Amino acid sequence: MRRTAVVNQIRGLLLERGITVRKGRCHLDAMLPGLLEDASMKLSGSVRLLLTQLKLELAWASQLDATRLAD
Repeated sequence: MRRTAVVNQIRGLLLERGITVRKGRCHLDAMLPGLLEDASMKLSGSVRLLLTQLKLELAWASQLDATRLAD
């Protein structure tokens, strides 16, 4: 459930800056690294930092969910 919230946070943050991402985590996972590295996207340093932190939180939440399913 936390993964969905983080994905929606990232999509909303990008949408506020005019960048649309299709629904589904797979689309975000494919697009986000390129967005963070692409200087032509004109994202501020603070937005890049926030997106990086949210990306790490998403990875953590995914790992936590996988651990819970294994138990």
